[in-house]
Parts: sequence; C-alpha cells; structure tokens
Amino acid sequence: AIACVGAHEKMADTTPLFPSERKPAGRSRTVVTAVAAIACVGAVALVGASLTHRTTVLMADGIEPVNKLSFARAEKSHFSAAKRLDDVSSRSAVDSYFNKLSSSEAKQHAADERADATAKQASLSFYFDSLGATYTKQAQAHAAMRAARHPGKLTHHDAMIRSSIHADGAAVDAAVSKGISKAARSTDESAAVEESRSEANSDEGEKKGKQQLTSGASKVKIGFYMESMCPGCKYFTTHVLKSLMKKQEFRSMVDVEVYPYGNGQLTGTQIACQHGTDECEGNKVIACIQKLYPITDADEGFFPAFVCMEAKDGKPMAEGESCANDNNLDWTQIKTCAAGTTGSELALSAAQATEGLSPAHEYAPWVTMNGAPLRDDAYNLAAKVCDSYTGLNKPSMCDKKAVKEDTTAALKILKAVGFSVCPRRSGKV
Repeated sequence: AIACVGAHEKMADTTPLFPSERKPAGRSRTVVTAVAAIACVGAVALVGASLTHRTTVLMADGIEPVNKLSFARAEKSHFSAAKRLDDVSSRSAVDSYFNKLSSSEAKQHAADERADATAKQASLSFYFDSLGATYTKQAQAHAAMRAARHPGKLTHHDAMIRSSIHADGAAVDAAVSKGISKAARSTDESAAVEESRSEANSDEGEKKGKQQLTSGASKVKIGFYMESMCPGCKYFTTHVLKSLMKKQEFRSMVDVEVYPYGNGQLTGTQIACQHGTDECEGNKVIACIQKLYPITDADEGFFPAFVCMEAKDGKPMAEGESCANDNNLDWTQIKTCAAGTTGSELALSAAQATEGLSPAHEYAPWVTMNGAPLRDDAYNLAAKVCDSYTGLNKPSMCDKKAVKEDTTAALKILKAVGFSVCPRRSGKV
C-alpha cells in the first residue's frame, strides 16, 4: 500500500509545471498506473503470506491440537465441574453416613440400656436398689421379731425404721446434750442435798432414810454385756452411760455391772473374741479396772477410765494405759491383773455370765435390767430405772418433766442413728 501511494506521489512530482516541458500523458500515465497496481498487489500478497505463515505455526504442521478444539475444551470444563461436584457429594455422603451411623448407634445404645434395665442385667443402680430393698425388709422383719418379744415396749420402732441412719455424731451429741441440759440444774440441786445429808450423819432418823434410799435391796440391777472393740458398745457407753453415771442420783438407784465378753466364743475355758486377740486383752483390762476400782454412790470408780477407753478406736491395751493414767488409776496394778491369772478368771466369769443369759443375748451391746433384756429401751435407760426403782424418796431426776426430757433425748438418738449393734454370729468367730 505504501508502494502504491509512493508511486502515485512520485508520478505527481515528476509532472512538468510548464506546458512546454510536458509530454503527452496517455502512454506514460498508463505505465505508471500499471506499475502502482502491481506494487499494491505485491504488498497485499506479502501481508497475506505473512499471515498465512503465522496460521501454519499455530496449527502445528496443519493439525490443530486436540486441547484447542471446542468440544475438548467443553469436555475438560465438564470433567472439572463434575470432579468438584463429586467431591462435594462424596463429602456430603460421608457426613450423612456417619451422622446416620451415630444416630443409629445412639438409638441402639439406648435400646441396650433399656433392655439391660428391663432384663435386670448387671445394672449398678438396680443392684444397690435391690440391696437397699433387701436390707429394708430384713430391718422390718427384725423389728417385728423384737417387738414380738416384748409387745408395747417399742412404741418408737416405726419412727426409728423410717429415719436415716447417717446423721453425723455432732448432731447426735447436740440432741443428747439438749435432752439432758434442762435436768442439769435439778441434778446439781440434788447433789447439794446429798452433800448436806452426808454432813448431818448425827441425825439417826435422816441416816435411816438415806440407808433406805441407797439400800442394795431397792437398787435396780443393770447388766451391760459388751466387748471392747464393738462400735455399738462404744456408742452406747459414750452417749448414754457416760452422762448418767456422772450423776450421783442415778448411781444411788443402780448397781451397774459390766460384762466384757459380748459375741465371743467360749470353748471350755478358752475364749475367742469377735474382734481378735486385741479385743480379748481389752476385755481383761475392763474387767480388772472394774474389780480394782468399783463404783459407789459417792464415786464413779472405774467408769471415767472405761468411758475414756470406749471413746477411742485404738488398741484397747494401749488406750487402757493412757486412760488409766489420765484418771489417776494405777496402770501397773491393772496391767499385772490383766496379764495374770486374775484377768483370765475375770474374763471367764464374764463369758460364762453372758453365755448363761436367758433369753440369750442377740447382739452387743446387750443391756438387762433386773435380768430382763431392755433392747431398744436401753437408750431410754434413765426413765426405765426411775420406773423400776422402789426405794424411798426418788431423786428429782425421776419427776415427770425430767423423765419426759430423757425420753425425748433417747428417741432423738434412735431417730438419728438407730440402735447401733454388733450382731451375734453362730459358729467360728
């Protein structure tokens, strides 16, 4: 195209301006025009050749690459989209599968649990529920048996069975303290009266009245059949006897005898204790201190040391030494007694007395009043003693108000913790 334009321009430039210099235009113009046309055709051909060469390179020797074809590009796009779609579907399917599996497993697990509960197979809850029901039935049967032995004596039995047996010791101690606190003033007043009476021994009439009050014939005989390592015996000693034996009024009405044998086994003269040899040694210590330091109306004798031993949970021999020293008792004398013939004889006597009970004891602690078992009423000991005491001039602790308070305190103990015992078992200890 440039050549064509140039030729035309050149032709214009070479045309003479003056007519005298001009030649005829016909032939020469025709020649120039023809040359320009040829130049234009050549230029177009040259451009076309250039373009033709470039197309040949893209076609790769005359064959277009398959990945450049439209259907191939469409297929590639299709497969790419399908792959993405398949990945999402796969993930969705897997999620759906595991969700369904989890739901199915959860349902099956719940069904298995229901089946186990229905079939009563290895269910911990069922086990303890059954065990609790069994114990309740046994307790009710035991209560009925005990009530049948002395009808009318266990009016508080139903309340005791329904009550919880897991109250803590502090609450029980508070109940006991509250139950006896109102009687404390009357006890102190009574002690003052007794002291005045003892100072007036010159008055023969008053002396005679006092002898009638404390005479052995009128005293209530209390037998306490226990063993030195029994938790129930320890509880009864520390929560019932301890407070009563501190009162001179109470001591003036009773003769208390402790029989340290409990649920042992007696074969000839040989004793096997329920809680082992340590308990046998403790039983001998208790028997010896009772022998060496008897209770009187004026003095508690061995009882503070005995209560001290029962309040501890160590080995009775070691606790005996500690408690004897704390209460100014001669431990050397006590130990000699317990380790020697005297201790063995006292232990054998307690065992024979226990084995000779009629009716036979059922558990420890076993408390009798004038030879008859008290069972649950042992916790209401003050009221029972006051009711049975036949001496003149009953002390103030036996008036109706004080007896009612003692009875209320006893029922609180029974309602809170029940009657704690060590059961008697037949056969070998």
